[in-house]
Amino acid sequence: MYVLYFIIGLLILIATILDFLWTTLWVNGGAGPISKRVVQGTWKGLNAIGSSRPTILGISGPLSLTLTLLMWILLLWIGWTFIFAGGETVLTDTRNNAPISWVERAYYAGYLIFTLGNGDFSPHGGFWQIMTAIATANGMLFLTLGATYVLSVLNAVTLQRAFADSITGMGMTSDALVQKAWNGKDLHEIDFFLNTTSSMLGQLTAQHKAYPVLHFYHTESKEKAAPFAIAVLDDALTILEDGVEEQVRPNRFLVEEAQSSVKSYLSTVVPSVVKPASTVPPSPAFEKLRTKGIPVVSDEMFADVMQAKTEHRKKLLGVVESDKREWPI
Repeated sequence: MYVLYFIIGLLILIATILDFLWTTLWVNGGAGPISKRVVQGTWKGLNAIGSSRPTILGISGPLSLTLTLLMWILLLWIGWTFIFAGGETVLTDTRNNAPISWVERAYYAGYLIFTLGNGDFSPHGGFWQIMTAIATANGMLFLTLGATYVLSVLNAVTLQRAFADSITGMGMTSDALVQKAWNGKDLHEIDFFLNTTSSMLGQLTAQHKAYPVLHFYHTESKEKAAPFAIAVLDDALTILEDGVEEQVRPNRFLVEEAQSSVKSYLSTVVPSVVKPASTVPPSPAFEKLRTKGIPVVSDEMFADVMQAKTEHRKKLLGVVESDKREWPI
C-alpha cells in the first residue's frame, strides 16, 4: 500500500510539474493541458452565469489566473503528501513517538513546499532526507516562476489594452480611421501609425502564444478591447489597400506588414482559443469617405475584394464574438 501511495504521488507531481513548466517556460507551447482546461472552464462558467454582464466577464482573466495558480499549488501539495505517505516510518515526530497521521503528513509537505522550514517533524533515513530537500527546492521553484508568470501576464494585459487604445483612439470604425489619415491629398499620414501598430500587434501575438489566458482578460470598455480594435484595423487596412484609388494609397509595404500581423494574430487564437463565425460581418461603408472627398473604388469592385476575404473575416468575427462584442460598424 505504501508503494502505491508513493507511485500516486509521483504521478501527480510529474503531471503538475510538466503542466507548470509547459505553461510558464515554453513560449510557443501555450498553456499546459491541465491549465488550459481550468482557463476555458472558468470562461464557460462565467458565460453561463452572466454572458450579458460585462462586470462578471471582467473577472474572467484574474479568476482564471488565480485558479490556475491555486490548482498548481493544490496538486503539488497533494503529490508531496502522497510521496511522504510512501512508507510507514518516513517521518519522525520530534515531540513524541506517536504514529504520523495523514494530516501531519500533509502539514509536513505543506511547510516544505511553502519553504517554512521543518521543526515538528524530521525525515527518517537518507532517502527521505533527500526527498525533503527536493520538495523544498520544488516549492521555491514554483513560487519564483509563478510570481514571474503572473507579472508577465499582467504586463501583457497592459500592452493589449494600450494597443486597443491606440487604434480606437483614432476611430471606432474602419472608415473613421481612414478619414483620420486623409490630409486632403493622400493617406500617407497613416504610415507611421501602421508601422507602430504592426510592431505592437506582433508583440501582442507573441504574448498570446506564451500566455493563452490573455485572451480571457475581458474589459467592459470596447475601446480597450483588442479583438474589437483589430477588427477596426483589419477593415481599415482593406480599404487602404484596395478600397481607395491607387494614387492616394499609403505605403503598400506598411499596409501589407500590418495585414500580416493581423493574420499571425488570427492563426494564434483560431482555432486554439476560438472558432470562426458561421456568418460574414458587414462590409465597410464608403458614404462618409466620399463625403470627405476621398477617392474610393466602385462598390462593385470593393465587393469583389471583400468576397475574397470571406474566410479571413469569419475568423475575425469569431474572435470579436468570443469577446462578447458586436462588429464595429
